[in-house]
Amino acid sequence: IVLVSSVTAELTMPYTAVYAASKAFVSSLARALRLELAADGITITDMLVGRTESEFSQKRLGQSGRSSRAGGVPVMRPEQVADAILRAVERRQSRVIVRPFDRLLMWAHRIAPGLVGRMAMRQYETR
Repeated sequence: IVLVSSVTAELTMPYTAVYAASKAFVSSLARALRLELAADGITITDMLVGRTESEFSQKRLGQSGRSSRAGGVPVMRPEQVADAILRAVERRQSRVIVRPFDRLLMWAHRIAPGLVGRMAMRQYETR
């Protein structure tokens, strides 16, 4: 079973409160189901996906009333996410942070959450 979460579940970015909360729920659900279903041989994979090309990504900033200057942040294609999911299922991985960039960002957030938060806020400007 694959549950698609987001790095935003653990690395909350500005103007994503509801989205981040919903993805934190998905990751928490994955952890609980993993424990409950392990004895039955069922693997639960929690995919923490980062910024991906999609209509959702484009609309999210428009709804926040803000624009992002995060042009240098790498963006994945949906096909890359699908490939990562297939690899995770084949390897029976329990938790996957898809991109090295996101793993680095999450590591930095654990060490210096205030600094990462301030850097994230600088990526947004009022329209």
